[in-house]
Amino acid sequence: MTHLLEIRDLKVTFGGLDALSGLNFHIDEGEIVSVIGRASCRERV
Repeated sequence: MTHLLEIRDLKVTFGGLDALSGLNFHIDEGEIVSVIGRASCRERV
């Protein structure tokens, strides 16, 4: 299958604090993916 999206070693930092570090994932053709989190997170990122 073909990767439509591939993320390697994603890091997100807020004020010197690592909120996310070393995230790897890919989305293949034909996949349906959802990201679920706190509603207030979208307002801060």
